Amino acid sequence: LPNKTVNEILNYGRRVGVLENAIERELTGTKRLMSRSVMQLISSLGLAFSLIPTSSKTQRGFISLHSFLMRIFAGGEEVI
Repeated sequence: LPNKTVNEILNYGRRVGVLENAIERELTGTKRLMSRSVMQLISSLGLAFSLIPTSSKTQRGFISLHSFLMRIFAGGEEVI
């Protein structure tokens, strides 16, 4: 994806309004309704998480993703 698109997607995790506008602009019908409902549910639960950009072509971001998942599943930093 172009850097502009990646940055726009990363903004979805930072500002709910950006995600909401993208849902309204890009989706229609059932996809729009489902996406809006999921977004509102996550927001109402007060869940906050950051997006981790990854690329299967360039392998970008996989170390960050692995570290993040290890902290969740292992309850802390990975023991080497």
